[in-house]
Amino acid sequence: MADEPVARPAAAARRWRWTPATTVAALGVGLVGVAAVLVHVVWRLWPVVEAVAADEPGAVDPAVPDLVLFTLRSSPTPGQVYLALILTFGAVGSFIHAATSFTTFVGNRQFRLSWMWWYLLRPFVGAAVALVLVVAGLGGLLALGTDGAGADPRTFNPYTVAALAGLAGWFSKTAADKLEEVFEAVLANTKDRARADKLVDDLPVIGAVTVTPSATGARLTVSGSGFTDRSAVRVGGRARTTTLERDRLVVDLPLDDLPAGEAEIAVMDPSGRASEPIVLELPPAA
Repeated sequence: MADEPVARPAAAARRWRWTPATTVAALGVGLVGVAAVLVHVVWRLWPVVEAVAADEPGAVDPAVPDLVLFTLRSSPTPGQVYLALILTFGAVGSFIHAATSFTTFVGNRQFRLSWMWWYLLRPFVGAAVALVLVVAGLGGLLALGTDGAGADPRTFNPYTVAALAGLAGWFSKTAADKLEEVFEAVLANTKDRARADKLVDDLPVIGAVTVTPSATGARLTVSGSGFTDRSAVRVGGRARTTTLERDRLVVDLPLDDLPAGEAEIAVMDPSGRASEPIVLELPPAA
């Protein structure tokens, strides 16, 4: 008698494949894991912080208990305890930002995998920004000795330090952008314009175009957003020589190069992306 065919489940014949949906799910599980790690670190770190804060300032032998994280034991100094506090709450603040953003974009079905590393590195970025901002704030608010010795960490208010670090991590992007504006204003230079392939965030957007006729042709002044000194104005399908004056793009068209009648105006960024074009009536050539 011939052997009867053995029925096998269809799922057994399929190979499991890594899909974008599983990547999003893995990232979500990873964020939950980060939350669990941060809870553990805060739970273990806070009693050590309380012991440092309760210790007598100026004591020769500070009473700092050992810090045990998972299975690792260390004997930190009071200063190291507060550094750990700043880094931890900076990571907590940035985790709030990352988790809120992740759930919002996934819930709206607008999540893109190209942003995955942004979510993975956000706690580290928040911790670093919190460390820089809090230490800079303490350095500017406290009177430091000329011999290089700073203030006693045991005089700090741990709740204030934790709150500042958490807020710095939570709004690390806003803080970094503001610091960039301040330093660009104070330390302005033209060297950065020579660097190619810079990241351009916004697509150019035309707000208005002003045409000023002259005896030699016409001047187009384009206002809007997303313009750089490497943007180009396209008139009638051709890119023209463009200069950036403050936040506006200026194009001078000679009489023999004026398109007849209506012309399509668009702005292109350095990567070749173009704004939404507008149709404009140009003055006829004399």
